[in-house]
Amino acid sequence: MAFEGLICPVCSNTLSENELKEKLICPHCKNNLKQKKYLAFLEYLMMVGIVSDIDFFDQAIYGHEIEQKTVEEKKINNVSILGRLSRRETIHEICSSGIGLLINSDSNLHSTHHTSPLKYFEYLRAGLKIVAVDFFSHRNLPEADKIIYFSNNDKKSFIDAVIHAGSKNIDQINNIEIFSSNYRAKNIIEFFARPEGFEPPTL
Repeated sequence: MAFEGLICPVCSNTLSENELKEKLICPHCKNNLKQKKYLAFLEYLMMVGIVSDIDFFDQAIYGHEIEQKTVEEKKINNVSILGRLSRRETIHEICSSGIGLLINSDSNLHSTHHTSPLKYFEYLRAGLKIVAVDFFSHRNLPEADKIIYFSNNDKKSFIDAVIHAGSKNIDQINNIEIFSSNYRAKNIIEFFARPEGFEPPTL
């Protein structure tokens, strides 16, 4: 299955699916795309199945999301770092949580305007209240009116958003099944498998 319109987030040159499957390095600008600042681009590649071996505990990508040292230094006793979990264990933790958090980097256009994070749909399916950084990409998500937003790099805004989420009732969402990974994967497969997709253009 070929994907058109794959663009390097650094130099904006066209990338091929086969090149990305072989290595996550742009053949034009030679930049390594397996970095935290290209997280939105990597999540898209995973969503469409071009890459599937991204380690969510890779320090090069997620190294600053969980600061074990900071937690220990401040002696915070109400935070648990679970480490690597299986898919089943991860789903269990999500379903037993109350709030889902969406953060992202403002270092590139993919993050601020085009990302559609997989974890958002997992949060919706689990019935979580969702707190997200106020980016256009998050405002453009389905059911975005149910998200509680906080200003980027604003500690007080983030704390206020979490407190608000904690006291907020869970919004009911109709047709919740459409946010399951199985349903969305089926739609993607059906979209690219349409017979008319192989017909020549009408003149």
